This record gives sequence, structure tokens and C-alpha cells, in this order.
Amino acid sequence: MSSENSIQALASIFSIGSKYTDLQREEAEKEIKGKIVQWTLPVYEVRRISDRHYKVQTSSRTETIGTFIHIRNPSPEDTSKLIKFKTGDKITVKGKIDGVSLRNVELDPAILVPTK
Repeated sequence: MSSENSIQALASIFSIGSKYTDLQREEAEKEIKGKIVQWTLPVYEVRRISDRHYKVQTSSRTETIGTFIHIRNPSPEDTSKLIKFKTGDKITVKGKIDGVSLRNVELDPAILVPTK
């Protein structure tokens, strides 16, 4: 399964109004937890959790999964990028799936991936 297909599959499982049951979502979470993924997603919000910890929330849509992305100890360059992101901008990250919260996949830890 390609990265784009997996994003769409997860979106169909975890999106609000999906036809999947809580039990099916629990089973899907068990299957994906611990996997390393690299995704490009639309930014919804960026928050500073602490001096060296940022949390990026991405938009959930029918074709993309909503995520909470935890970026810890970013480089000065990455910190500058995080500060400049606006709602709707695309962010490319690589991270470990730590679970699901509020139907959003948690990536923790994660890093920004340079884009061309």
C-alpha cells in the first residue's frame, strides 16, 4: 500500500461520520501503532507546547487523515519553518505513530522533512 493510499484508508476509518465502528477503529489503531510514516499534509494549527516542543495539527478531510504531530528539539531552521506555517500550508513530516487521539493519528516523535 502506497503512502497516499494509506492516508486515504486511515481517513476513511477515523474521519467523523465514517461507517467504521469503535471496535474497528481500535483494531486499526493496533495495526498502525509503532509504524514509521512519511506524509505530506495540510496544516491546521501550530502550537508551542514548551520551549523545544511544538505540536502541529493537520486538517482532516475525506482524503487525508487528521494528525497531531509532535516535533521536539527542532533545529533553528526547522523552528523558523514552524513559526512561518499558516493554515492550509503543506507540511512534510516523518514520524512514529504513537496512537490515535480524538480520531487524529498522533506522530510522536516526528521531524520535518526538507521539501524541494
